[in-house]
Amino acid sequence: MVPRERGLTIFGRLGSGVSARPRWIILAWILIAVALNVFVPQFEDVVRNKSTSFVPSNSASARGLDTMQAAFGAPGAHGYALVVLEHPGGLTAADRAYQVRLVATLRAAPDRVVDVQDAITHPALAPALRSADGAATYLSVAIGPEVGSPRAVSDVHWLRDTLRDLHPPAGLAVHVGGDVAMITDLTDNVLHIMVPVTAVAGALILSILLGLYRRPRMVAIPLLTIITSVLCARGLISLLGQHGMPVSTYSDAFIVVVVFGAGTDYAVFLISRHQEGLAQGLSPGAAARAALERLGPVLAASAATVMVGSCALIAARLSALHTLGPAMAVSIGLTVAVSMTLAPALLVLAGDRAARIGGEASRRRWTATGALLTRRPAAVLVVSVLALLPLAAFAPSTRMSFDENALQPHSKNARALDALNAHFPHHATLPDFLLLTSHGDLRTPQALAALAGPAAALAAVPGVAIVHSPADLITPSAPSVQSGTRKGSKPGAQLHTRRSNAPTVDPAAAKAAVAQFVSADGHTARILVSGDANPLGPDGRHRVRAEQAALRAALVGTTLADARVDVTGAAAFGADLHDLVRRDMKVVAAMVLTAVFVILVLVLRALVAPLYLLASVVLSFASAVGVTQLIWHNMLGHQIEWFLPIVTLVFLVAVGADYNLLLTARIREETAVGDRPGIARAVVSTGGVITSAGLIFAGSFLALVPAPMVGMAEVGFAIAVGLLLDTLIVRTLIVPAAAMLLGPLNWWPRRPTDQPRTEGQGRSSAAGAPVGTTGA
Repeated sequence: MVPRERGLTIFGRLGSGVSARPRWIILAWILIAVALNVFVPQFEDVVRNKSTSFVPSNSASARGLDTMQAAFGAPGAHGYALVVLEHPGGLTAADRAYQVRLVATLRAAPDRVVDVQDAITHPALAPALRSADGAATYLSVAIGPEVGSPRAVSDVHWLRDTLRDLHPPAGLAVHVGGDVAMITDLTDNVLHIMVPVTAVAGALILSILLGLYRRPRMVAIPLLTIITSVLCARGLISLLGQHGMPVSTYSDAFIVVVVFGAGTDYAVFLISRHQEGLAQGLSPGAAARAALERLGPVLAASAATVMVGSCALIAARLSALHTLGPAMAVSIGLTVAVSMTLAPALLVLAGDRAARIGGEASRRRWTATGALLTRRPAAVLVVSVLALLPLAAFAPSTRMSFDENALQPHSKNARALDALNAHFPHHATLPDFLLLTSHGDLRTPQALAALAGPAAALAAVPGVAIVHSPADLITPSAPSVQSGTRKGSKPGAQLHTRRSNAPTVDPAAAKAAVAQFVSADGHTARILVSGDANPLGPDGRHRVRAEQAALRAALVGTTLADARVDVTGAAAFGADLHDLVRRDMKVVAAMVLTAVFVILVLVLRALVAPLYLLASVVLSFASAVGVTQLIWHNMLGHQIEWFLPIVTLVFLVAVGADYNLLLTARIREETAVGDRPGIARAVVSTGGVITSAGLIFAGSFLALVPAPMVGMAEVGFAIAVGLLLDTLIVRTLIVPAAAMLLGPLNWWPRRPTDQPRTEGQGRSSAAGAPVGTTGA
């Protein structure tokens, strides 16, 4: 029985074209893939040349850095690298000669280096830049590009190459660390893991497909589909990236796993429907056309949920997030296009030599599940929800980490920081810089004396260990030095202040103050604050905000009351990152939930079903985050990467709604009134294929778990767990149980008689396809 040509939908006409010219379709995609990979630059090159800075240039810490660089002789610098020289036995004359050559080389490269602060050019800085044990020293190298930009990454590579090419003497270890090095290491690691991630994802998917089909001929169809999708997606995104679309290193890693998962899923769905057509007596071409006509709208809508969910990331201000959105949307759109043309064309050429998914045992299992749901939907719903709630209960306790150093424990930057912490006071090399910009001249004795109060206020902030300010260099006429344990500090921490009613200024000290703490024009002063905790941890973030508040409060009623206060440094960077993530999470969550709900309403033409479908995937998300918190943090002791909740939410809501949409669309085919037997038939007919799809998608994300970056591994784990929970519990038990309990209310405000039915719809499993063939 061949469907009539008249009245075909757009997907039916697409199916007719594919079934009539399968070889031309295959040839067209081969040519497109070749063109996008031969005539378009490689994706890695585009990322290196077009990626954006890590945090927005208008963030508070970035503005503070601009202010400090403009005021203190390094205008145009947007990042610092710390070059560490370490000799465990003590720095030798040969080591110092190497440092002299290094400083000369850096200063001779103004296109790469904006400024260098070192103990050779600035002997006054020697006590701060050389360790007390004489075994280490470091240089602060200012670079112009913004942190995370392609040029900043290039500068760090050049700096490391320069250290090596100058041939350090035996025993001298050289390292490059700091924010720019941290992001460079992250960029390099993401690019370097792509080959192993692709290999692992491919191996996992291949093993699942072999288990499903057991015939190489059938396994080749989804494999060729995803290989073509990956090649075309990376080439197209490279092309778009050249012409303005934002891209980043994160894009490549997620493109591979998403295209592998989605492409295989779409191909499996189409194969399943094609098998149903063959079982009903259709020819291979007619079965492919029927599969596209029936499944095409659902696949398009499913892809739209993932595309719209991904596009919600565009609203994020952090580059790692908003660059991910467009790349994901383009990848999914191209993948569904390949799947709905190339996969059917391959099926037509494969003829009727198709293998069914699962065997008799699988069919019996899904039949038993459908029977259980029919008899006890309320009990199944309650037990399933109660099984997930304890897992979801761990989610609120999740505390995100903004310390990329801790999440890359084996990076080159981590080695540099370990060397610093081994020879210098802990975290003293990553101070907070508080800047006061005033209309008046801050070089006068009165202005310098006025800074004593704010410096003392900063010293009283809990967590502050050391404060250096212009007031340090004032020589009191009647000194009264007080020292004691500061309230809120760790035991043994000492506070030193100097007080004087009639301060005088030593000329040499004043000159040093101008050089180190007050800008050349006299309008900007800086105060250096070192804390007793990791500046990128929660304590550092809270401390730097408290420092700002204390400084502003101390200026009230003084001659500096109108001064502008800025802050920069590692802790300020971490605080900005925290605030941006919280803002992005709220905005993106609202957008993705609203957008997916609207798509579900439009496709299902109902309000009730979309509500519980969306609630079910939110439950999957919370449970996945809870499991990740329980295993990775509570058991393994790792911090949770800051972008895990937001990326996991987008993927699980979009992909979970995708699977639920496939199930619910099949329910509408099976029953117009939402009766329990019809819903059970939908569960039986879709059970194997959607479960297989979920396992495939989860397997593709599990490929990220072996990644050397803890954060990337955590994200892959969280999304994989969420997909498994959604596939095995939410879509299999919770959604059909809720649908059975609601009955006709699923489609409210539509009445059951309003639901369209076409010839051949309803009881498809009884119309020639055995129960358990698992058509989506």
